[in-house]
Amino acid sequence: MDMFYEIIWVIAGLSTAIPSIPQIFRTLKTKNVKGLSTWMFLILALWWICWIIYGYHLNSWQMEFFNTIWVICSVTMIILINLYSKKEKNTK
Repeated sequence: MDMFYEIIWVIAGLSTAIPSIPQIFRTLKTKNVKGLSTWMFLILALWWICWIIYGYHLNSWQMEFFNTIWVICSVTMIILINLYSKKEKNTK
C-alpha cells in the first residue's frame, strides 16, 4: 500500500477509536452514568466485532486493531455503567 494511504488509514483509525476514551475518564471521575445506555454500548461492541471479523477477512491489521480499541472501550463502558448504576441504587 502506498505510504500516503497507510498514514491516512492510521489517522482515520485513531480518529474513530479515540473519541470514546474521554467518556470513560469522565465516567470514572464523576461516577455518573445517568443517561448512558448499556444497550447502545452492547450494540456498538457487536458492530465493532463485525468490523474486526471483516478486517480479518481483508487481512487488514489496521481495521482489526482500531476496532479492537472500540470493543475494549465499549466493554469498559458497559462495566462502568453496571458498576455505578448498582452503587446509585444502593445509596438510595
